[in-house]
Amino acid sequence: MNKLQRLLRALLPLLLLVSLAAATAGPNFASQGKAHPLLLEMADQNPDQQVAVIVQKLAKDNRLEDRVVKLGGQVTKNLRIINAFAAQLAASKAVELAMDPGVRWISLDAPVHDSNGLEESNLVRLRADFNQPSFSDASSNWSMPWLEIGENDGAEAGEVIVTNFLSGSAQGVRLQGAARGLQSSVDLYQTEDAVLSLGYRRKGFSSEAEFVRIEVSNDGGLAWSEIGRISGPGTDPVLSFASFDLQPFLPAELSLRLVSSDAFGASSRFYMDYVQVDYRAQEKPEPDLPYSVSLPLV
Repeated sequence: MNKLQRLLRALLPLLLLVSLAAATAGPNFASQGKAHPLLLEMADQNPDQQVAVIVQKLAKDNRLEDRVVKLGGQVTKNLRIINAFAAQLAASKAVELAMDPGVRWISLDAPVHDSNGLEESNLVRLRADFNQPSFSDASSNWSMPWLEIGENDGAEAGEVIVTNFLSGSAQGVRLQGAARGLQSSVDLYQTEDAVLSLGYRRKGFSSEAEFVRIEVSNDGGLAWSEIGRISGPGTDPVLSFASFDLQPFLPAELSLRLVSSDAFGASSRFYMDYVQVDYRAQEKPEPDLPYSVSLPLV
């Protein structure tokens, strides 16, 4: 027996062990191309962890919603404007759902950035990125001005400012102190279906009494409705996301504001990376002419 044969015989048991380990290991979540990388990582490290996700669909039926229930999860929001829905289920089950051919993309509860979600010509996206030393970002298409709540000293001073955060990897609005916030409006008279999304980070929230309210008004600010709140305790190590259905308040010129609670501590911080509204504009009907013109054939 030559040296090569002896080496192969010695390696054969090791190769068999490696093959057996690969066959008995759990699913390789990193191979799933329709799930967000962070979701894949969570499924690998803690498969049973409950996660909130946004599921983009290819079709407009409810088959995927029904499958979420069969996987032990629940659907929490219908996001018709982007042909998607929000759900809560185990991380491993979310990745299993991503293998369904009817899924376009699954992310942690986040807005849709992929342009593939805007296939129809009547879908509109308005976005404020706060990527310069003012609340009116020239690189975004949010058309209405942003106004401070609780102070009036501009975006470069005070407790409501535009600044860097997450070690300089992001830029946005920082809120600190009680009853501080930012307010704007968006023209949604031409739609009855819209979704509000935002990216944010909490830092140093010590209790549930520390929160930021998200409120809307469709009567010019006379009455405000709370559509959600981002509360403590907690600090987000990375950017987090939230989405809210605006349909109950439309059509309207919709006022929007984010305000910290009265118990917001002096050392607590809320960072807002962007605000975004996706809506479907109603198509204008073709005008009916009161007369017709007949031309003679020549």
